[in-house]
Amino acid sequence: MRTSRFLGRPIVLGAFVAAWPLAVLATEQPSGDGEQKYSCGGDQPLVVRLAADKAQLILVLPSGQVLELPAQNTGSGFAYGDGKHSFSGQKGNATLLLQGQAPLTCAEVKPTDVAASVPKADADATEICLLERLRSMPPTATLAEVRQSCQPSDVAKGESAPAAETGRDSKTDSGVQADAAPAVASTSTRLAGEWAAYDNPYALTLNRPSHLLLGRQFSTPNSAPFRSAFPEVAPALDRDEVKFQISLKVPLALNLFDGKADLIAGYTNRSFWQVFNKEISSPFRETNHEPEVWMRWRSDLSLLGGRFRVISLGLNHQSNGQAGPLSRSWNRVFLESLYERGPFALNARVWQRLSEDAAKDDNPDIVDFMGRFELTGIYRLGESEFSAMLRRNPSTRKGAYQLDWSYPLYKNLRGYVQWFDGYGESLIDYNHRTRSLGIGVQLGGWLL
Repeated sequence: MRTSRFLGRPIVLGAFVAAWPLAVLATEQPSGDGEQKYSCGGDQPLVVRLAADKAQLILVLPSGQVLELPAQNTGSGFAYGDGKHSFSGQKGNATLLLQGQAPLTCAEVKPTDVAASVPKADADATEICLLERLRSMPPTATLAEVRQSCQPSDVAKGESAPAAETGRDSKTDSGVQADAAPAVASTSTRLAGEWAAYDNPYALTLNRPSHLLLGRQFSTPNSAPFRSAFPEVAPALDRDEVKFQISLKVPLALNLFDGKADLIAGYTNRSFWQVFNKEISSPFRETNHEPEVWMRWRSDLSLLGGRFRVISLGLNHQSNGQAGPLSRSWNRVFLESLYERGPFALNARVWQRLSEDAAKDDNPDIVDFMGRFELTGIYRLGESEFSAMLRRNPSTRKGAYQLDWSYPLYKNLRGYVQWFDGYGESLIDYNHRTRSLGIGVQLGGWLL
């Protein structure tokens, strides 16, 4: 059994549905790799695993809390407990007792029961996928999300709604009839995919969407900073250029604070390339660097029929790496939350700029134009993903908005259209209003 550790991989044995009766598992003498499957009320098998020395049984509760129950002496069968919680029984059957709750009866589930109605080859592949997802997905994930992540796309589209998948009534908790196909914002799929990628040393995880706008035209170029920096040259900027963004993140520490939080670092590079401007040797007009680090708490807080998936607190630095009249930079702390309801998701971020020495501040009024908060709404319609970003400073009434549309072309590559209007598309233009339209390709979506 893996435990929480820095620079490690996530400890997650299973995903649980919050509305279900409490369900966890145990085992007597595990065979093979030490894993067996028991059911404590759900229609899907879950997994527990003994510690390497078989002196402890480790359980993961629906809240994400991990219990390590030491072995106890017993005349027959098995027993594990710590004085507050216990798990005991005979091979094939067990009783779970959690402090303050009624006992639960658990029964072993045979592999043949799991795949009874599925062809053997498909059952084996699905079994492997389910076990891997159970190990890697966060405690707040539901069984519907686990199963959905292991279904081929043509099968997934034909399955019933998540409520039906988990054996519950086809109506939602509010009594509204569920759709025939799952209507879930891709936050669930993306977060599950990120957790699976953490176990793959060869995988990189996207932070913000990465894109390449091969055809992009923007309004009147802002030549003033360049004339100030190079008065003898006075470069003539083109309205047509290429814009690309690369954004990645990596976990620094997982399952902190009793398995509820992760420490993550990210980096975003955004570049504006005058590739068609042969008269001045096709320079990069501007490149912005944005490293950041944040603590991300996994959440299952419900509101208005939806739920908050993650809440983050972090530190962000943004600069263009220039000196003199072209230098732009700022630091800020931010608070961010991601909410989803059906096919809709909303990411909200507010920030406070960290003060700098006035003599070294290249852009003291940057908050007036870049705003104090940012809202990004995302909506999935079929295979299309639409998003709208609003950034605003209520005091100055300045900011920006951006509209995006993407559609799958091949595997993870999506066709992409972006419209921007406002301040701060690039740092060099933080106080210069820009309107731009770009067409290209995107890797990943807006959901964070």
